[in-house]
Amino acid sequence: MISSDINAAFNSYIPHPDTFAGQRDGFSALTWLRAVRRFLIVSNVPEPLHTLVAISFLGPDATYWFASCGLKNDSPFNLFEKQFKSVFIPSDFGSQIRVRLASLRMSSTVNLYINETRQLLNALLADVDDISERKEIDSFACFSFIQGCPQSLNVLLRGLQIVKSVDSNDLMHAARQYDDIYHFKPDSKPSVGSFSDSTQSSDVILELKSVDPTAKENNRLRREINALRNGLRNKGNLAPLTAAERQRLKQRGACYRCRQDGHMARECGNGSLKNIPMTEDA
Repeated sequence: MISSDINAAFNSYIPHPDTFAGQRDGFSALTWLRAVRRFLIVSNVPEPLHTLVAISFLGPDATYWFASCGLKNDSPFNLFEKQFKSVFIPSDFGSQIRVRLASLRMSSTVNLYINETRQLLNALLADVDDISERKEIDSFACFSFIQGCPQSLNVLLRGLQIVKSVDSNDLMHAARQYDDIYHFKPDSKPSVGSFSDSTQSSDVILELKSVDPTAKENNRLRREINALRNGLRNKGNLAPLTAAERQRLKQRGACYRCRQDGHMARECGNGSLKNIPMTEDA
């Protein structure tokens, strides 16, 4: 019965996930897990077989990891996911993505810029189930997206935000519609809201007009984005810890200084990171 279930899954018309070679870059691991979940659901693979089917898509290096991780072929899939993520997704992956999202700016076309933003946003939302946290991340992405746009598109999107509340999907859809009309090009020099090493953080992002009902939230997002961007100037040091990231680390019981699990900040042995600034809680 089990073999027939597996054969049915593999012989279905559903595209199979690519083989996971064992990259530890976060994106590859999340993309592979997403493809595996989709395959398991659409192929109607029985739950007891989820882990067994998933490991059939592991390459040699990743297979060696599974053989030594203590799990079995019939282990619950959620345990497989947890151990898989702990090995193949860096512990500071979320912080890295927020920094990249905060510093991203349009350098080619609007469509490419949207795709780059979506990739980063999807990575941030991958394991977030809490509605309020998802909303906070989406707001962060919206604000970052607008600041990375050419100045002319920046103004149009900020105007849209003032008129009505929009999420990232609405915002990017509007950006595409505007682009169909105006065919935006990247600014020839860093626009307001874009990042460069010589730009002072106080000048990085435009102050929104006082009529904007979201001004208070945008001010908070501005401070967080500036903190992340300023962190890129620290020659390899981690970006300053934001209030949202501090809360996530607290929930994990992780170190506030090096972002690693297993110890607290006062016990941190990463001497080179001991003086990294941390933003105050909001």
